[in-house]
Amino acid sequence: MAAASSTARIFSLAQLGGGFSVDGQDVTLYKARINLEQQGDGMVLGTHRVIGTDASFTNLVRSQDVLQAMSEWLNVGNITANNVRVTSVTNAHSSLVDCQVVDQELASGSFVNGAFVEDGRESTEITASIRILGQAGQVVNLSDGLFFVEADGSNWFHNPGKGSKNLITYQGDLNYDGRVSM
Repeated sequence: MAAASSTARIFSLAQLGGGFSVDGQDVTLYKARINLEQQGDGMVLGTHRVIGTDASFTNLVRSQDVLQAMSEWLNVGNITANNVRVTSVTNAHSSLVDCQVVDQELASGSFVNGAFVEDGRESTEITASIRILGQAGQVVNLSDGLFFVEADGSNWFHNPGKGSKNLITYQGDLNYDGRVSM
């Protein structure tokens, strides 16, 4: 008994004796895709340095701090992103404790008369609680990645180079001024 052929035969319209024509307008072909892009500077961690009445923002953090940060992600693709979710990845001196995605369905731009119109694009905010794991003198680098963002039918998205770099200060640096003092 002969084995059935596993090779499919694909024919063009011309090979099948058929044809087609376009009257009145050009045909535009495009690949439908989801593309989520982190906006701005990405996740930015920090604390408030308190010296007298000055409580300015600083990039100093302490080991075991759990800090909150937010970033905005925009659907720059051309189809709706459904079920947007976050998956944590290994970072040298921090870990993702918790993460919330505000909107899990993001509309995209669309093609109108053959031209891409960006007006309908939607974004979402991702808020993360991040635990600092390193020791004093080490640097937490969120631009190395902390999580990936994905949606149904999409790749994982991560925008390297975005996110803060934070110096881990000593546990005794109670006011985040970079020194242990009284």
